Amino acid sequence: MLGCNDPKQRFVDAKVLLDYAFSTNQYFNPKLTKDELKDINVKGGEEKKVSIRCEDKTGIVITRGNSKNIKTNIILSEEIQAPVRKGQIVGEVQFYDGDKLLFKTNIITEKSVNKISIKYCFNKLLDYMLKM
Repeated sequence: MLGCNDPKQRFVDAKVLLDYAFSTNQYFNPKLTKDELKDINVKGGEEKKVSIRCEDKTGIVITRGNSKNIKTNIILSEEIQAPVRKGQIVGEVQFYDGDKLLFKTNIITEKSVNKISIKYCFNKLLDYMLKM
């Protein structure tokens, strides 16, 4: 194709290659449910849990009709220690076609959680007492 002297033939060859690629492959954007990405417990934090999400939501190109064979492997911490910063990596999601790793991305926190302090505890106690 690159060595072709005729520009029209070059475009015909490129079209044939692109038609073949699009007929045998497809774009696949894996989705994870809320059940798969549950909130993580925070030990010693001002909040008991923090929500998480996938860092990269990019899809992948796979062989057409092969999306049923894609398996998901989630590696995730059950509990993390405060303080937690927004975007902190807490795990990883891997997508496999059989034994072949197709794509992986980090699982990150959606917000920050501060560590419990004396001031925070005093304010919570004061709020509780004033509600009585």
